[in-house]
Amino acid sequence: MSENRSSYLNKKYLLAIRHNLPTIIVRFASCDNLKRKMLLIVHECVAFILIDAGKVLLEQRALHDGSGTGLLNIPGGHIETGENQVRALARELNEEINVKLESHQFLCSLYYPATELQLIHYYVVTKWSGVIQALEAEAVYWHEIADAPLKGDTDKIALSEYIRLSNYGAIRL
Repeated sequence: MSENRSSYLNKKYLLAIRHNLPTIIVRFASCDNLKRKMLLIVHECVAFILIDAGKVLLEQRALHDGSGTGLLNIPGGHIETGENQVRALARELNEEINVKLESHQFLCSLYYPATELQLIHYYVVTKWSGVIQALEAEAVYWHEIADAPLKGDTDKIALSEYIRLSNYGAIRL
């Protein structure tokens, strides 16, 4: 690795540490078989799974949104600086669908390689109050869990994990 590239990575890493951002250093081989390092900053997010009468709430991304335009996915958003996962979960529920978090259960955390590397912490919201309405998405829909038309593999994995754990009684609504 060149001295300039190494210096750049060190500066980027120190900047990430200074701002308390989680990072991953990835090693990969280029086509000329030289080993290189690349620093990836991990952007942490929360996603919430709401279940009602065997259906899951999905959102259709805003049609004007640059990433994932129009896709159906599990709602959620980024964790802000200084926020923990539960505070971000409560804030995102309010911002995205206008409901208040009453109780929740952690489900799993999965990496999602979007336009940025995201670590999504999935929660099952077991109780909420308020009337659900799409505030940031184009629309929200209730779908049968078994055939939810999710486009992203990460959301599909999280929903299958919900199904698996529910079958064992590990998640109670």
